[in-house]
Amino acid sequence: MKYFTRTPKTWTALLALSLSGLTAQEENQPSPYLDTRQGWDPAFLSEENVSPSLRKSLPAEKQQTGRVKGVPTPAVIRAQDRRSTRAPGGCPVFFPSSAPKMMPYLDGTYIFGNTCIEPGALIDEDLLSTAAQKVKTAASDIGLQYSLKHGYNYTGVSGDVLPGSQRSFNAYNVSLLANWFLVNSHDGSSGLFLAAEFDWGAGMDYNQRRAGAADSLGSLQNPQGSARSGGPFLANLSLGLSLFEGKWVIMAGQIDTSNYIDQNAYSNSGFNNLVNQCFNNNPALPLPWANWGYQTSWQPCGSFYLMYAGSGNNTPLNHNPFHYINAKAWTHLAEAGFIADDVAGMGPGTLRLQYCLTSSGSNTGSGGALNFQQQLGKQSRVGWFGRLGFMDEDAAAFNGVKSAATTGLVFQSPFRRRGADNNNQIALGVLWLKPAESEKPCAHKNEYGVELTYVMQITPTMTLQPDIQLVKNPIHGQGKSTAVVFQIQNVWSW
Repeated sequence: MKYFTRTPKTWTALLALSLSGLTAQEENQPSPYLDTRQGWDPAFLSEENVSPSLRKSLPAEKQQTGRVKGVPTPAVIRAQDRRSTRAPGGCPVFFPSSAPKMMPYLDGTYIFGNTCIEPGALIDEDLLSTAAQKVKTAASDIGLQYSLKHGYNYTGVSGDVLPGSQRSFNAYNVSLLANWFLVNSHDGSSGLFLAAEFDWGAGMDYNQRRAGAADSLGSLQNPQGSARSGGPFLANLSLGLSLFEGKWVIMAGQIDTSNYIDQNAYSNSGFNNLVNQCFNNNPALPLPWANWGYQTSWQPCGSFYLMYAGSGNNTPLNHNPFHYINAKAWTHLAEAGFIADDVAGMGPGTLRLQYCLTSSGSNTGSGGALNFQQQLGKQSRVGWFGRLGFMDEDAAAFNGVKSAATTGLVFQSPFRRRGADNNNQIALGVLWLKPAESEKPCAHKNEYGVELTYVMQITPTMTLQPDIQLVKNPIHGQGKSTAVVFQIQNVWSW
């Protein structure tokens, strides 16, 4: 204990460390700053691993560690939010600096935290990271938490392409997810918040809404998962209410259902995960966005949750969703999740079972899906994930995919001795798609894909990601062919 006697704050960190059962990330003195380590294994950063950008822009007593979607938020991280939720005299707290209380899995789904600095970068301090964290800290003081990802992507296609199609694409893409906590009860047991998503994509030498690698190949799969479909658009703007100590959350408004349904901690975004969109969400599962709808989640205990989303599916992009509310153009989605701290001695895992019922005009279709993630060893930094989906023909017409299977392995922090404490990762994924009848005529009955990617943390908020994919037998392609898709993108995470 003689190494931990320097400051009161350090003693506070040590006490929390002891109570939570955490261990220091390194052998030297721990700092008061927590590192999420990708959600599974939080630990106090060692003093030498605290980025100067973090120290200059976020006081440790204000830190609310960033969340990872698809992972139950550990108690030690959720406890950070409780420091400023209680108000004197039982009065509500307007624009609170902390989110309302939520159960662990729902916390990771609805809350972003106020930390964007990642440890372990090649360059541990830069002006942009410091400035981005200062803005994020100031915003959280008035209840605004967000996740802003943006960056440049280059995509090149080698192999057979459709006549007249281009082979190279340059784009800049932006995705902003935000929750503004408007008012909490005096003890944080309930709260009202506004949820929003804004996306923008600009193809520098093409129109993202009309062209891309998938169009050139004639494929069902979209290798460019970080593409935002061109131009600015609002995908989500809804009002949310958290109740009963965070066991129940309800939302209404313009909904992006993919923000809540079908999450997976190992592969959930074209930014800093596998890039192919088939690994971001189940390619067979209808997940409408930018439509009027409702979403609710219930988590009665740590090991189980239920989610439901009902949304229109006919609103054109950037149109008023109120003008398109129609019971004959509606999608219902349900998800049941089963969470285990340890599965057969391998470590934490989550299984999600999903059902959809979707209507379009006089046609109503349904289907089922499965989504899982599993750590491969209690102390392992390797994880396995997968999604399966099977739709009838009416439901399959939504995405053009009747059946789909995607799976992969993710090795987090592959070049560090301990812990998954930043965005560095190597990932390998494979996929299979069977087209719907609505896609005929098809050149092939089955489409396949393989992807290998490496994410490298360059600065505390910027990554560089080279990526290579094989696309075999694109269903609208020409002949039996295998195309190679190379991408490189940088991503700023603020």
